[in-house]
Amino acid sequence: MQVLVLPASFVNVGYGVVSRPQQIQQVQQLQQLQQVPGNGESVAASRSQCVQAGPPPGCRQPGLQTGLQAACTSRMQESQEAGKKAALKFNTSEQKRINNDLVQAGRCGTSALLRCISKNLGQMNGVNVATAFHRLTRDGDESLAGDVTFLRLMDTAELRAKQEQALQNGTMPANCCTIIAWSCAKLRAFLPSLFSVLASVAASQLGKCQAYEVTNLLWAFAEFHKYQQDAAGTLAKELQTLLDAMAENFMRRSFGDFKVQVLISAFMSASALPWSQSFSQTWLATSTFRELAVRWEELEAQAHAQVSVGLERLRVKCRPVFQNLRALASKFPDVAEVVEVVNENSASGSRSME
Repeated sequence: MQVLVLPASFVNVGYGVVSRPQQIQQVQQLQQLQQVPGNGESVAASRSQCVQAGPPPGCRQPGLQTGLQAACTSRMQESQEAGKKAALKFNTSEQKRINNDLVQAGRCGTSALLRCISKNLGQMNGVNVATAFHRLTRDGDESLAGDVTFLRLMDTAELRAKQEQALQNGTMPANCCTIIAWSCAKLRAFLPSLFSVLASVAASQLGKCQAYEVTNLLWAFAEFHKYQQDAAGTLAKELQTLLDAMAENFMRRSFGDFKVQVLISAFMSASALPWSQSFSQTWLATSTFRELAVRWEELEAQAHAQVSVGLERLRVKCRPVFQNLRALASKFPDVAEVVEVVNENSASGSRSME
């Protein structure tokens, strides 16, 4: 598996005073080791560490310290610019060609698509990787999770996302993160480290995503918890960050901005996740249900059934929230009827157990 390694200039560095020529030479050697060729791109040595050196107490050399700090600051700026230029290399006709090849190969079946992915993987940017995942979901199945090329694709997705997390240079746009997470969930290929960085990158740029892309990401996490509860449970912090960002994103909407399908997806996913009793999760479930109640006539019969499933989950996980939604539904007869059916079923089930 490829591992993203950050340049030393992107690690939190404390610049000490270097007083001996040998130590100065060591620092210079570390700087020269930053660039290592691989797959047509520059990456740094794994988890680079900066050497902090200083003279014995009482031997401070302010002039040398200031000069070293200035040199390191200059080096950091140069590395940042180099990172941005490296990202710009992805915005070329080469990446457009790869995307077209992926689309064409996808029309010929999974095997042809996997061959195309294997051939171009080292040159793929975030958009290419997302396209590859999305195309694989059309004909692929769970057996892909053990395919070597697919595993390499997951590694590359994680690498690109970590590069975006470190450099914030457009290597992996937020909407690409949502596509990759959704595709992995469809194929039931769950990798905690990949989902962690995808959620982190997407949460910081959620405003750049379409509403359905936002809910697709939350749905992917709900599926993760459904099929691999223990592994998904290790991402509680990332999930809460995502819920906070999603709640903030939904707070900006006006009534009617989102399609009812988006609201249903958000409500269903929020109810399917482990209930944390956080403000964001509670608000998300309540807000989407309230708007669905007002727009109930827009929902088809299947959507009514989906809302019922979400209500039943909340009744079991958090009775106070369910009762709050029940009170909201009382103002809308058709919605109240659905909620009362859920409530009565739970009551009859309790009586049958007595």
